[in-house]
Amino acid sequence: MAGGTDQSVNLSGMLNQIAGTIGSGYTIAGKSAGEAMGDGIANAFRPKVDPEDADSLLKYAQWAKNNGKTEEARMYEEKARILKGEKREANAIASAAAFGEKANLMIANGDVEGFNGMLSSANKDVQAAANSGDLATARALSAQSQQLQGQRGVLQDNRIKSQANQVLNLTKALDNGYVTDAQGNRTELTPKTRQDMEQGRTTLLGDHEVTSRVNQMALQQHQVSVAQKAQEREAIEAKVMPAISQASTQEELETAIASVPPEVYQDLLPVINAQEQRLERKAERDERAVTLQTAVFGDTMMPESKS
Repeated sequence: MAGGTDQSVNLSGMLNQIAGTIGSGYTIAGKSAGEAMGDGIANAFRPKVDPEDADSLLKYAQWAKNNGKTEEARMYEEKARILKGEKREANAIASAAAFGEKANLMIANGDVEGFNGMLSSANKDVQAAANSGDLATARALSAQSQQLQGQRGVLQDNRIKSQANQVLNLTKALDNGYVTDAQGNRTELTPKTRQDMEQGRTTLLGDHEVTSRVNQMALQQHQVSVAQKAQEREAIEAKVMPAISQASTQEELETAIASVPPEVYQDLLPVINAQEQRLERKAERDERAVTLQTAVFGDTMMPESKS
């Protein structure tokens, strides 16, 4: 090792030459002693090969050249070339995939400005890669950019939807007079905050597509709310109806309907009125029966029969 570099490939070649001069008169396994000695010395300095490392393959190829193994050197040089190409391709694909992931997040959020900025930067990277000869990166980024260009319709729709949601949230906060954080804590709106919110809402509604989407979403929310309330009413009615119909006194009827919300009470009013009338008629019949019994038997009890 000299000057911080590996001299083994050069040293083995030099030692082979020395061996060739001192062993010319003898043979070992069909080779001259010098050749056999040279092979041993060369093999002692043979570099280790990592088949996944292009630099390691090239180092071995150089050693093979220095030791007269021309065909073996060419084979390892070709392996190194292929491996470098594969790694460049893999890195290019990974880089394009990371770019696509970020761009797709912007599409999902409706971030038109950020999306346009990323595509512009990607186009510059494609040109720079092509100029430097990194065609793998240029091809991968270019293909990803073209694919993302086809998502512009989705991007615009998500932008409109996102801004429409902002309008609805601003409207809710302005109507309530407060905003709520993730923990449910309320913060009252100051006059300045209210003014800023109103201005922001006006700006968003300046886009007619956003205004149209706000109206659609508000209608959908109203329809969902109506359906939910209908289900809630049906559940309450199903729960109290048996108690109403089975009430045998006015007190039991009042207990059955005590917890019924006003809007549900209105729906149940015909049933409640009918049950009240039934109880009133029952009370009248019971009262007439008592009066009749008193008139016939008076206040005395009927005598028991004697056997």
